[in-house]
This record gives sequence, C-alpha cells and structure tokens, in this order.
Amino acid sequence: MKKILCVISLFFIFTAQAAVVEIDMVPTTWKLENYIGPPGPVAWFTSSNCTNGKVSFSSTATASDLNRFWATVITAKVSQKVMFVRYDNTTADCLIASFGILNGS
Repeated sequence: MKKILCVISLFFIFTAQAAVVEIDMVPTTWKLENYIGPPGPVAWFTSSNCTNGKVSFSSTATASDLNRFWATVITAKVSQKVMFVRYDNTTADCLIASFGILNGS
C-alpha cells in the first residue's frame, strides 16, 4: 500500500512540474499588447503552444510584475538578448510563472 501511495505521489509531482514550459528566444517577433485591467500586458506570437503564441498574466499579478515584464521584453528586443518565459500550458491563457533575460546571451 505504501508503494502505491508513493508512486501516486510521484505521478502528481511530475505531472505538476510538466505543466510549466519554458520559451528561450530573442523576442523580436513578439507583439506586446496592453489591456486595461486584467490580464494587463499580453505577448502574442511567442513560440508558446497557446493560440497565436499567447502568454499572459493571471489576475493576481501585481502592477510591478506587469511593468517588469514590459521592460524586460523591450530590453531584450532592443539588445537582442535571449529572454526566457516560463508558463503554465495547462490553462487556455498560458499564464506566466516567471521570466527574465538569460545570462551570457
């Protein structure tokens, strides 16, 4: 019985981790669109597997999170640096979990 519970627990742990996917690319082709209110800024035409390559924020994202995302994308575009975006691909909106510029890119 303990083995079965252990296997089931591991299944749920790996299933939850598999939901977060990472994009690593220079965002030159991304379209940033800002919506008033939630979801705030949305990136279109990324390489995400959501409709039109959309990635966006949940309604719990802070104004600082949204501002940092906008600034990071613009910085990566202008400097031609590789940016990463980790998002949850189990939702229809591909909600962003984290983002940044890769070191050494």
